[in-house]
Amino acid sequence: TRSDRDWSSDVCSSDLAIDVQKTVTGFRKTEFTDGMLRLNDRPIQLGGYAQRTTNEWPALGNAVPAWLSDFSNKLMVDGNAKLVRWMHTCPKKQDIESCDRVGLIQAMPAGNKEYSGTTGRQWEMRTELMRDSIIYNRNNPSVIFIESGNSGINDTLMQQMKDIRDQWDPYG
Repeated sequence: TRSDRDWSSDVCSSDLAIDVQKTVTGFRKTEFTDGMLRLNDRPIQLGGYAQRTTNEWPALGNAVPAWLSDFSNKLMVDGNAKLVRWMHTCPKKQDIESCDRVGLIQAMPAGNKEYSGTTGRQWEMRTELMRDSIIYNRNNPSVIFIESGNSGINDTLMQQMKDIRDQWDPYG
């Protein structure tokens, strides 16, 4: 019998790993100066695609598996894209994380329409969506731009959007 043996010392002193979780960590530094975007201290020229936020495929619609999102977003990278600008609203988390994996920078809109004169409850909903999109995606390294709208907005409304950004992702 092994009742006299200290089993915890066997487990702690073992050189064999039983459960392993490998985590790759990377850091990015972005800077907007002199009319240029610098990524990790190197200027980067942006070109890419304006993709529908649903990122759908024929016969599947937007119910695509994660591997197909990776395939689709990697096609943009293979086509020399450095950026994808999603249309009108925040894409699904699957595509956000896919862009992280394939190295595709994202411009993430936080809900808008083609009309710049949004007021009242419509504007409140846009600010709420901006807040929620920032909170949900602020730790994804591929999200570098958060867009306030397709059309220009006045200085007061833009300041509201900047205040939301500064509150929920001040170092993003």
